[in-house]
Amino acid sequence: MVTTSREAAFNRRRKGVSFQKISQGIVSPSIGGISATTIKRWWNRYLAQVDRTSIWVAGRLIQFGEEEDLLRLHSKGVNSTPLDTLEWFYFLLQKYVYYFQFNPLMMGYLSFLNTHLPAKLRL
Repeated sequence: MVTTSREAAFNRRRKGVSFQKISQGIVSPSIGGISATTIKRWWNRYLAQVDRTSIWVAGRLIQFGEEEDLLRLHSKGVNSTPLDTLEWFYFLLQKYVYYFQFNPLMMGYLSFLNTHLPAKLRL
């Protein structure tokens, strides 16, 4: 449940929603409310991790036979911000789940991806 809540928070934050509004919108009977501070901590850790995780996903795509130059598809390349890399990550993630015929509406991207990632890269 927490992974689903985190993913919902991340999706809202990517759209520019404030941490306070996100915390007000995520309430679950099993976990209760989530503070804006907790969501901000999750977000900062997520942004810090997404670059290494993106490289792992790109490497797996190449192993699957992806022929597109995935590194060149990063919008800003070496001068990127964490948010630029996050957008590239979501692009890669859509390609990655395609190989597994995964429907993200069933369990969410992060729950699915975390079952594939090495422990140190889990989001």
